[in-house]
Amino acid sequence: MLHMTLQSAFDIVVRHARAQPKQSLSRGNAGDCVYRSPEGLKCFIGALIPDDKYHREMDYADGQFPIAKVLRYAGIAEHGLTMQAAQ
Repeated sequence: MLHMTLQSAFDIVVRHARAQPKQSLSRGNAGDCVYRSPEGLKCFIGALIPDDKYHREMDYADGQFPIAKVLRYAGIAEHGLTMQAAQ
């Protein structure tokens, strides 16, 4: 499992937010927010998921991949929950 600090997760998300001008949505501008869009865009949490750990089913599994489970793949589950609650 990849482990990262809260600061490194924050840095990844900030770099990602600056580099990607659009929200990651399932169907263009009318879809739901997804970790990774069909166009390859990533939400902030999606940017923390290593490419080799991401599975398309995470976005379309009817809640079977809640944020805590997804963030365990990135090694920051405890910090991720704190960041989510702060939004």
